[in-house]
Amino acid sequence: MRMEGVWKKTLVVTFIFIGFLSLAQTKGDFSFVEGQIPFEIFVTRNDSLTINDILKDTTLFAPITDHSEKTHPKDIFWIRLDLGKELPFLTSGNTWYLVYNSFDHAELFYWGNQMISKKAIGRFDNNTAGNQIKSAKYFSETRVDSNYIINGRYLFLKTKRVLFIENLKNWKFGYTKVSIKDLLSWNDTEQFLYSYIFVGIAGLMTIIILVFFGYFRRWEFLMYSLYTMFMLIYAIKDEYVFFHNFLPNNPLFKVWLFEDITFFIGIAYLLFALFYLNLKKEDRFLYYIALFSIYLHIIFLLVDFAYYFFDNYMAHIHLMKVLPIWDSIFSTLFVVYVLIKTKKLVYYLFVLGVTPFMIGTGVHFYLKGDADPMGYYNKVPLYIGSTIEIIIFAFALIYKLFLEHIERLNFEQEALLNKNKALMAQISPHFIFNALASIQHLILTGKNSIALNYLRKFSRLARNVLESSIELYATLEEETKMLKDYLELESLRFDNAFSYTLEIEEQLAIDEIEIPFMISQPFVENAILHGLLPKKQGVKKLHVSFKKSKNAIMCIIDDTGIGRNSSNQPKRPYGSKRKSRGLNITIARLEFWQFGSGEVEIIDKFDNNKASLGTKVIITIPIK
Repeated sequence: MRMEGVWKKTLVVTFIFIGFLSLAQTKGDFSFVEGQIPFEIFVTRNDSLTINDILKDTTLFAPITDHSEKTHPKDIFWIRLDLGKELPFLTSGNTWYLVYNSFDHAELFYWGNQMISKKAIGRFDNNTAGNQIKSAKYFSETRVDSNYIINGRYLFLKTKRVLFIENLKNWKFGYTKVSIKDLLSWNDTEQFLYSYIFVGIAGLMTIIILVFFGYFRRWEFLMYSLYTMFMLIYAIKDEYVFFHNFLPNNPLFKVWLFEDITFFIGIAYLLFALFYLNLKKEDRFLYYIALFSIYLHIIFLLVDFAYYFFDNYMAHIHLMKVLPIWDSIFSTLFVVYVLIKTKKLVYYLFVLGVTPFMIGTGVHFYLKGDADPMGYYNKVPLYIGSTIEIIIFAFALIYKLFLEHIERLNFEQEALLNKNKALMAQISPHFIFNALASIQHLILTGKNSIALNYLRKFSRLARNVLESSIELYATLEEETKMLKDYLELESLRFDNAFSYTLEIEEQLAIDEIEIPFMISQPFVENAILHGLLPKKQGVKKLHVSFKKSKNAIMCIIDDTGIGRNSSNQPKRPYGSKRKSRGLNITIARLEFWQFGSGEVEIIDKFDNNKASLGTKVIITIPIK
């Protein structure tokens, strides 16, 4: 199938493109420092140890020899910075800046006020003296006075890493003479550029789709706008600090909450899939699987909040690793199931949209490596995959609306056809009943020969009338032929009590123009029965003509009967509230005509003395 080929090509191209960008991303280095500081560490889980305990036993510290060793949320790392070789440079001025890994919790111990003092420099510590470096997400700086040195050589740090597991080989310490927290390179600017583009696209689509929801009241629009909003927050949570202004002044809680945005992304995305694919109606199996995944995300979210309040950091780390794995497995199986089980274009569009998103998030989460455990430098694949997906789904949502609009139009057209058939079916017995009554009248009055002639003509006309109950329209040629047969029958029935003429404009293509069948007959019938026959004296003439008028056919029925306002009798069907059933049905058929609503205009004719000269009926029938 053509759509399957498109999907496969999209998958391959997107994977190669996003994977290449992932490999090309800048992982960040340590070249921005003026010099590096050697260090040794001491790992413990005894939080009661003080700096004085540490200073009593210098053998506790050792350099990092196992490059596979990683942090654990329960571990406390005491770090001894050896400034011996760098002292001449560091003490040449009053202050310098210590550059260090952005630890979650950290205290710097230094010599001050004739004693060992400390200050908080961790990113989750209140009143921290550390400042994160914009050009290096994993590093921060803090100002150090030249006389801070302990024992003329050292600085000590007590640190903890609680929100992610980090390889100790990534730890580096250095120094600069000036602050570099606001320093940005071209690579950093490039990262921000990708971020700005994604913010613009995702933000704009969030607003547009939300407006569509307000107009159409379709839940898939609301769910997708929420998804794009959560995705936007997650993707830029590290670059834009204005989000932090709306949250409590608790750095750890803020970061924890931003990481939990992934749960909200999953919930909104699954709800979007439920409504967009109409799974409750179209596929009950997928519907229950999606519901299970939604409930699982909600449970994970509640459990993770419990982990926060009980300081269970390791469980949080494992949960944040399990979630992407579950989402990847679920999404892959979902896509495979859809490709195997369904052939609907709406489903293929969903797969086409979800594929680049899956690849982008997969690259972001699984190809970041030990040097980038939080994926700070691996977001471009996420931006690209999400942007492609947002554009595809914006089209898919509009396309679904278009399909539903076409389906609704087809349904309305079918309903209109059925209504016209029902109306036409009501005209047929009405006409046949009148004709049979005329034959009965001829027989009862002893006019048997006339009745036989009438019956022969009637049988031919009746066949056409019965066929009209099935066919809603006829050519103008068929309509005029039917009308001619009808006028002959009526003239025969009433002993040529009136004369008639039938005129068709020459330039009309009577074999091509289609109009509602028998649309003129009820008006002709009323002109004869209620206009001409009641007339006692004078000319009784009926003139029926068909003319072209712009994009319509005009049928003009002009009689010289008594008129609707005759003083000799009350108003007849044209003006009466009790119109004949045939007229009511015919007017209703005109209103539902497939090329537009037709019109009926009734004109009363008078002479200069206000005496009635008859009635003119103009039927306007739109045509192609």
